[in-house]
Amino acid sequence: MRYLIIILFIRLFSGPLYARHTLRLEDLDITKVRQRSGIPKRILPESGDSLRIGGVKFGHGLGTIAESIFEIDLLGNASHFQGVVGIGDEVGDKGDVEFQIFADGKMIWSSGLMTGSSKNKLADLDLTGIQRIVFYVAEEHNWDQLPVYWADATFTILGNAKMVKAFVEKEEILTPKSESKPKINGARVFGVRPNSPFMFTIPATGDRPMKFTAADLPKGLSLDHQSGQITGTLNQKGNFNVTLFAQNKSGKDNRNLKIVCGDKLALTPPMGWNSYNLWGCSHISDQKIREIAKSFVSKGLINYGWSYVNIDCGWADEVVDPKSLEINPNSKFPDMSSLCSYIHSLGLKAGIYSTPWTHGYDGRKGASADTPQRDYHTKNSKGEPSKVVGNFHFEEIDAKQYAAWGFDYLKYDWTPNDVPSTERMSKALKSQSRDIIYSLSNEATLALGDEYGRLSNSWRTTDDINDTWGSMSDIGFNQDKWGKYAGPGHWNDADMLVVGKVGWYGETHPTKLTPNEQYTHISLWSLLASPLLLGCDLIHIDDFTLSLITNAEVIEVNQDPLGAQASLIEKTGDKEIWVKQMEDGSKVVGLFNRSFFDTEICVSWKVLGISKYWRIRDLWRQKNLGKSDEKFATVVPRHGVVLIRLSPNI
Repeated sequence: MRYLIIILFIRLFSGPLYARHTLRLEDLDITKVRQRSGIPKRILPESGDSLRIGGVKFGHGLGTIAESIFEIDLLGNASHFQGVVGIGDEVGDKGDVEFQIFADGKMIWSSGLMTGSSKNKLADLDLTGIQRIVFYVAEEHNWDQLPVYWADATFTILGNAKMVKAFVEKEEILTPKSESKPKINGARVFGVRPNSPFMFTIPATGDRPMKFTAADLPKGLSLDHQSGQITGTLNQKGNFNVTLFAQNKSGKDNRNLKIVCGDKLALTPPMGWNSYNLWGCSHISDQKIREIAKSFVSKGLINYGWSYVNIDCGWADEVVDPKSLEINPNSKFPDMSSLCSYIHSLGLKAGIYSTPWTHGYDGRKGASADTPQRDYHTKNSKGEPSKVVGNFHFEEIDAKQYAAWGFDYLKYDWTPNDVPSTERMSKALKSQSRDIIYSLSNEATLALGDEYGRLSNSWRTTDDINDTWGSMSDIGFNQDKWGKYAGPGHWNDADMLVVGKVGWYGETHPTKLTPNEQYTHISLWSLLASPLLLGCDLIHIDDFTLSLITNAEVIEVNQDPLGAQASLIEKTGDKEIWVKQMEDGSKVVGLFNRSFFDTEICVSWKVLGISKYWRIRDLWRQKNLGKSDEKFATVVPRHGVVLIRLSPNI
């Protein structure tokens, strides 16, 4: 009997459930790898593909482009992992990447910083009991697009191999649908200069038809009761407190709007759309811009305060008028005045891209010049055609031309650290009889913060963003140092939003940001009082993306009249707490989890410098959470955020 029990025991624990299996990393569903560009590559001996890292050839592996993330549910079925990592030998010695492996809430292995000349490194790890593992390749310079490899990478499986699968985060819409009765949204303050064309569209959700009225509208302005467009001109400087009303068959709403006629524009961060993150420099046209503008209305974005439709690089011809030296639009933009008029007819505003240099951003990449080489039409001291950038200045010509066409916004590229050029265009824009928001791009220098505030309305504090977690989070969570320069009329620009379907090169793809990361993106940019400029396909926008950008309570954080940028008040590992002071005395708190795993975050009233009872509201869900006189704690999802507003309990 005793021997029979022993035999049964041996058979039980040597059966299929506890048999050892070898599972290659690349045999999992690698379509779930999120990487900087392109698609992940399965390297197999029979494929004939080469895999060399650190001078060594390997038989199989997973090839990705840094930055890359591959998350896998193990569910306790793996006992061991082994693999070799490195940058592909094909790139030579360039590159700065770090391979990291996370398991159940902590980093369990790191390669340290590696370049193309680094020796390959071995990861040999015990995974007993691990539920989820994350393979991450962090990139130091997010435009390098380096090929990186997990070579001869295998799991030892002791449990059910079929349970080991790539992890995919579920998409959840948090924003409640708008009600049928009117609700006026958007900015509560608006700036205009005397004698400049005034245009403000009252943003209001609710069933149409809707009737708009206004009390105490100043002389010189009129309101279209059907569209809600306020137009006209103001001749005198001053502050005008107007009450706006919206009414339909389901009810009515009212809201105050402070109109400030003076020297400042952009009293709240500009909200709109820019063509670059969708079509780059080569795939834009008059017709596409018109379709985007129509989408502002048909998708309801205009009802939340989204206003600017901005053309980025790619609109200009290479040939200029040899007499006036004015820039000619190319054949894809036959009539700029007509395009601006169409955008204005929808209650929206139009923006354009330019540069003081002889080439725009696309020219930098070897394509056609965006600001043509007008120096060829001028001569140097020897009477020869001049080709020297900066010898001649065209700011007055350009500003006059953009105003005549009807543009309301100018993105001026490569300018933040060239103060003389920035100042020349600033003066040229201010001399026009039309208000034009002045936005500088890119990579501003912190030491010049005061100058930017004096000369422009916003300035890019970063290099170009891309739709990866590393790029978005590195930019967003490093803006604290710029806080003192933000305020009404002058904003720190953390670059365009990369939610929804984006493109750059003519082919669109869903953003590589997960749903949680997109909530983090919108929440953080709103807290930072950064301009909110979409770059996604609005024509074919999906419900989730639309819910991200039509949450009135989140947008209100960005558009608060006080104009304060949020501050980082507490950082513990991957947990960060950011706080923004609001004009009404409330505080908006962002609880951010930068780790790959859910975690609890607690903010105490002591850290916030407050006491007594405060009411707590979840802004994404637009739901009251009660009140507290001590703290607020909640579980924050991986790479996600909980955004709350604290109001004094009066």
